[in-house]
Amino acid sequence: MITLWLLGVGILSLYVYCKIKFKFAEKIPRVEPLHPIFGNGLEFAQKNSYEIFKSLSRAYDNDKRIFKLSFGPIPVICPTHPDLIQKIMTEPVSMDKPFVYDFMRVNHGLLTAQYDEWRVHRKALNPTFNTRILNSFIPIFTDCVEKMISNLHKHENDQKPINMLEFTSPCTLEMICRTSLGGKVLEREGKQEFIEGLEIILHNVGLRIFNANLYPDFVYKNTRFYRAEMAARKICYAFTDKVIREKRAKFEERLRSSVDSNNNSAMSDENGNVVFADEEDDMLNYKKPQIFVDQLLTIPNDGKPFTHEEITDHIYTMIAAGNETSATQAAHACLLLAMHPEVQERAAAEVRELLADDVEYTHEILKQMEYLDLVIKESQRLCPVAAVFGRKTTGPIQLDEFVIPKGFILLLNPFTLHRKKEFWGPNADKFDPDNFLPERVKARHPYAYLPFSGGPRGCIGNRYAMMSLKIMLSQILKNFKLTTEIPYEKLDFKFKVSMHLSFEHLIKLEPRVLCTGTMDYRKTFSVLLLLWGSLQGYAKISPKVISLQQVLYSELQTLEKSALVTHPTYTTPNEGVLYRLRSVFHEFERQNQESITAILRVLALVDHTLENTIQDCEKVFHLPSLDSENVLFRDVTRPLLLHVEALCQQIASKDLDEIEATMVTVEQEANSYRIRLDETKRNMQIVLQEVDNGVESFSIRSKVDELFNEIELINSTIHRSIVASVENLRTRQQSICDEILQIQGTNDDANMAVAIESFMEFLDNETELLVEDLAEQLDDWFNQTANMINAVEEEMREIPRDLMESPVESFLQNESSLKCLAEYSTRKAVENMRQGLESILHCFIIANDTERPFEMAYNQLTQTDGDIQQTLQDILHCHQSTVRDDYNVDDFGNMASCFEMTKPILEALQDFVDSKMDEIFFHVDISMYYNELKMETCVYYKAREMMLSLSSINHQYQKCNMENEIEL
Repeated sequence: MITLWLLGVGILSLYVYCKIKFKFAEKIPRVEPLHPIFGNGLEFAQKNSYEIFKSLSRAYDNDKRIFKLSFGPIPVICPTHPDLIQKIMTEPVSMDKPFVYDFMRVNHGLLTAQYDEWRVHRKALNPTFNTRILNSFIPIFTDCVEKMISNLHKHENDQKPINMLEFTSPCTLEMICRTSLGGKVLEREGKQEFIEGLEIILHNVGLRIFNANLYPDFVYKNTRFYRAEMAARKICYAFTDKVIREKRAKFEERLRSSVDSNNNSAMSDENGNVVFADEEDDMLNYKKPQIFVDQLLTIPNDGKPFTHEEITDHIYTMIAAGNETSATQAAHACLLLAMHPEVQERAAAEVRELLADDVEYTHEILKQMEYLDLVIKESQRLCPVAAVFGRKTTGPIQLDEFVIPKGFILLLNPFTLHRKKEFWGPNADKFDPDNFLPERVKARHPYAYLPFSGGPRGCIGNRYAMMSLKIMLSQILKNFKLTTEIPYEKLDFKFKVSMHLSFEHLIKLEPRVLCTGTMDYRKTFSVLLLLWGSLQGYAKISPKVISLQQVLYSELQTLEKSALVTHPTYTTPNEGVLYRLRSVFHEFERQNQESITAILRVLALVDHTLENTIQDCEKVFHLPSLDSENVLFRDVTRPLLLHVEALCQQIASKDLDEIEATMVTVEQEANSYRIRLDETKRNMQIVLQEVDNGVESFSIRSKVDELFNEIELINSTIHRSIVASVENLRTRQQSICDEILQIQGTNDDANMAVAIESFMEFLDNETELLVEDLAEQLDDWFNQTANMINAVEEEMREIPRDLMESPVESFLQNESSLKCLAEYSTRKAVENMRQGLESILHCFIIANDTERPFEMAYNQLTQTDGDIQQTLQDILHCHQSTVRDDYNVDDFGNMASCFEMTKPILEALQDFVDSKMDEIFFHVDISMYYNELKMETCVYYKAREMMLSLSSINHQYQKCNMENEIEL
């Protein structure tokens, strides 16, 4: 009994705890099916990687900006809108990775490291992926690709397709190993076991990530998967440890020899790497590949060298992130090209032109492969290898109206994001490289496309990947024509560590030959013949009837030939209210013309005799438009038709006595009809003119262009000022340091030179990183502002149309008349709105707000410059005093020498510079964030005022009737 009571108390306590802890997520939208206790967990439990991919895709297939997946009581937050994703990607409180990334067992690597460690390491490693270092890898890339092409040639014209991934994977593995560990790494003993071990590690990591049963360590460690992974890691680590130790020993030996010989043969390059004199020309000019492990051994990491464990983790992060992803993406791109021959031929033509005469690859050649670049980006959009990734909150973060506390997982899904029609248009599921034309990219949200993640923690190797992919694909297209029997519609995916096809990349290869052809365009025309006939009768009709008939016939014939107000082109399919209005107008005119023609035919039957006309009258006058629901036709034309229909019935029944009276009635109704028709057409013209003028004449493009020009000017001016300020700082400090180095006369000269040069290298590196960070801040600010301006422009473009939609809808619903709609002055309403719109644009005139934080940054740089200069001047004066004629070292007793004091002062000065650079950056960062918030707030309130005005105008119209006029 006590046991049951304790169990009940425990369950109740757990329920209360979960209720309190997860209360924040109660109002976040959820997805179905949601099972008691298990939540959405059953949709993913005991599923294979294909089924998990499908379940996750179904969950994200909704129009919610944010929703949650519940695994038991635990919510996983799933943002889907780029606004929210951008905030997650850029906020420091959402920079950490969830626990599943720990399964990689590379705790110090950039992919999985905790934020604090990642920030230090990323700052140190950024220079290792600069453009010149990446360009030094081009010979390695081309050599690896040549081997792949040679293997592919063995399968050209095979009847059986090949699995392209089996060829791209060895190629990218060789690329990443040679650029990470050295050129001959895969020629070493044990390389096959190393490659097989990597495959086992990646397979088992992926298996564990997508199998929740294996999450607990005590479970996983008792499985065969763990034993296989550990055995594979032992083999791989032994292989790479040997390479790293050999390179470290070689580096230390050369450094020791350099110091022992005291010949200053060791120096540093612009990134802080140690460079030896005999390698200076190659290294500083990047004539030889800058191998990653060599750089890890030489670059400073927050003042300390990287440990062996850190180097190992960075190497394996590079291999894991750079091998499988690039190989799979290349195979995806090849398959998509095989499925779309017209795109393939266009890309191949570009490649043939650029690589004519076997020209060697250079950075410029790769840059000119513009269409191939579009193809690669489109393949990354539709088939992103990083289809899902996660972040973990380290503090509260607000996403829309929901505040997500510390410690929860945020799950992002680029696969579904890249296919949202809201951002990619109605053909989002189609393969279209033109999606990445500059004008389309500019118009799209920057975080609607995340092939390499995004924000500060985006992939450091994205340019490395793009370069290797371009070289691989350009050579494949140069040598082969790709075909496949797999239809595009059958593409299906599953998860491993990254996203893979659920089947093989089966492609056939044909030797690439230049062929041309001509298209035979044929046009067909159809001729419609309208045969008109007249029927005459012989029964006698009174002269008065004939007279009325002739008058009516003449007048209606004139109306039949009158010009139309609308035009058939207005019937282009659309779903907008204004389209429906034009459709109603055009339908009315068409039915009206059809009715006049029918009436004329009836009148033509009214002759001196009625023989042969009785049976034809009803047939001629059979009109579907008599039952038309068109509001204008019912009010204007149908009354006349009903009278003419009665006339036709009398003709059919040979009721000659009544024909005269009916003809008089028809003539009277025709007069009323003409009045109604004239008024209706006049009102239609007014409405269409108001709509067209209101929509087409309203343009703010010039104002937007002025804003963009102003923003670009501010951006470039600030950037130039930053660069100039930093260059001035470096120049002044370098001048003082040069003076110090010119002083000779002590035994500490060599050590003093090392200390001074080390400080200047540190200063150069820190200021260069500051320039990069501030430039990135400027670019982010420009993109954010441009996105808001584009969004406002888009909304402004639609406002004149919106001004008409409510009253038009009221008219279409028969709640108001055409006369009332015509009296509604759209242009006057638009003019009233223009001031509101211009006030919104005024929100973006932010030159002072933008320049202010950078002015403070200049001031802080100037102050820092002065502090450094003062310190270096003191050091200079101290050393200058030692070469004076009256200087006697014995006079200073036990006082420390200038050099002994200089070294700790310079170390402290480095800490000072580091803190100042961070202070400047964070000041600019928070100031720019506030400026952005202020701009968004301004836009929000101005837009709200404008919407209130719009609502008021539409409300007035809804009260309009035929007796009241609208006053705006």
